[in-house]
Amino acid sequence: MTPPRAAIAAMPARPAVASAPAGPAAASAPARPAAASAPARPAAGKPAPASDDAPTTERDPAPPRGGRATVQVLDDGALDADERAALAEDVEIDVDDRRRIFAMERRVAAGDPLAMLGVTDASDKKAIKRAYFVLSKEFHPDRYYGKRLGTFALRLAHLFDALAKAYATLTEDAPRRRGTTPSDAASRPPSPADYAAELFDRACQAEVSGDLAGALRLFASALRVDAPARYLRRASRCAMAAGEAGLALEYARKAATLEPSDPSTSRVLAAAFKAAGKLEQAEEVLVMAVMIPIENDQLMHELQADLADLRRRAGQ
Repeated sequence: MTPPRAAIAAMPARPAVASAPAGPAAASAPARPAAASAPARPAAGKPAPASDDAPTTERDPAPPRGGRATVQVLDDGALDADERAALAEDVEIDVDDRRRIFAMERRVAAGDPLAMLGVTDASDKKAIKRAYFVLSKEFHPDRYYGKRLGTFALRLAHLFDALAKAYATLTEDAPRRRGTTPSDAASRPPSPADYAAELFDRACQAEVSGDLAGALRLFASALRVDAPARYLRRASRCAMAAGEAGLALEYARKAATLEPSDPSTSRVLAAAFKAAGKLEQAEEVLVMAVMIPIENDQLMHELQADLADLRRRAGQ
């Protein structure tokens, strides 16, 4: 029901905050500048951040995952006669990558392990390890496996060795510098098995994503460093999926040599024989495998199913 006009007129008016008149002090006060226009003051003990156009000093780098922007490319004017001759070689390495190799060689020649890895004395072990892994990937000889390298083969081998020694030196000194114990796992340099494991993980990721050719290259690199049966089995299956029956059989045979009584390895070997069209050998492997005492009922069922399928195909 709508109230009568008299009642509405008698109602007290609600003051509007926006329309309230400012007091004398408010009217005379100068307008305060916006906070965004005030220059930021650096915190005590910390330097002010550099602007995009301000000169910067080298800081502890945080290399991007899988990135390579840690070594500058040398210009033509900075090259010496030996480097210019190497730059003219007929090799299968990108010109910019050759220039990075030259720049890295100069770091190594200086003999400073901090400069080699591009870190500072204040860098913690995590930053040192991250920098080492980025650079070791960039300058690892296996990155150019199967390519024509010329004199760069020796250059890369020398750089990779120097980087590993620099990492070991810095991480051995780090515990004493920071008061931690030398037994800390982060202070140990990566072993060949660690590097192979990293390559194997990347190969598996590439395989899952559908890049079978890239996966096979990574599997091959991992197996050149460390070749346990587990890696060989996975590489064999990837090769079969890529239609590389010969390579699949090679990997499976190596795995069977390491684990002749392992049913999983026998199953992969039989599959590789089958992919290569060698059905008799595949059947022989499966017959021997089902005779091995297996606690895993699921695996035994799969072996028996593989054998039955193989005999059915052979009888067709």
